[in-house]
Amino acid sequence: MNQWNNLQDRLNEGGFTTAALKPKQEERLQEKLEAANLRFQELYWNVRDELGYLEVMRHQLAEVLYKQAVCPASRSHPICWARQRAMPSSSKPRKGIWNGY
Repeated sequence: MNQWNNLQDRLNEGGFTTAALKPKQEERLQEKLEAANLRFQELYWNVRDELGYLEVMRHQLAEVLYKQAVCPASRSHPICWARQRAMPSSSKPRKGIWNGY
């Protein structure tokens, strides 16, 4: 019976020790979670800013490529349009997808 009481005392002490450590473990885990959340937010905004910059570049590139593809008869390019109108009718390019007039 004495051994049983000693064993029960040891288990109770261990249980109390574990219970005392739990709040510290939870606090450390909470700190790690907060640090991970802050890092995620930082990475999220960095990626979002970078994508916003790339979107502007994509629009500029698309505009340049469009101008190069449409330029021969585009009314939006006065120099090309004036050159097109100045050409004799026999040498004007045919109507098509590349000279959309």
